[in-house]
Amino acid sequence: MKFLALATLTVLAFALESRVEAASASLRGNSFVEEQAPEASLLIESVPKFAPKSAPKYAPKSAPKCVGSYKASDGHEYKACIGPGGKATQLWHGKAVNLGTFSNLNVEDMYAGTFTINWTGGDSIHCHGSKRSVHATGCCSKFSRIKSVKEPYVCTYFFEIEDPYFCVHSVDEFWEKALVSLEAH
Repeated sequence: MKFLALATLTVLAFALESRVEAASASLRGNSFVEEQAPEASLLIESVPKFAPKSAPKYAPKSAPKCVGSYKASDGHEYKACIGPGGKATQLWHGKAVNLGTFSNLNVEDMYAGTFTINWTGGDSIHCHGSKRSVHATGCCSKFSRIKSVKEPYVCTYFFEIEDPYFCVHSVDEFWEKALVSLEAH
């Protein structure tokens, strides 16, 4: 009976090892995997890249983290604060326009220090029935600033943000920077 159990465990270990090898080959673009073990690539695709599947969105635990402002050549000034309650605003001749309230921060590539951030539900004035929103990329930098602002569509803005906040090199360091899941938000 012990021999049968040991043989069964050996077969299971071999099968698991074969799947791991197949998944590794898939990542290298090996066509053998696609022909012999197509489920292996599905297995790899279902695994989150850098963050736990249960916590894909993050933000500072405390007050919103505001980054440096951006002054456009047309006189508009833009500001953004990351975290719960954080706002993105546009200033024009002393008047503030709400571009949106922070909605999420997602890890794109933690080890490269790249993230996406969104603010939604901003003012709807002059927006033809929709509300203003901001989509941003955040990257690791020693500076804290909004590097550029574009408005590719009416009332939809795109920011490039640089900040030391995004300079993390491991999951542990990411959590140590006081980030928590906003999944329930």
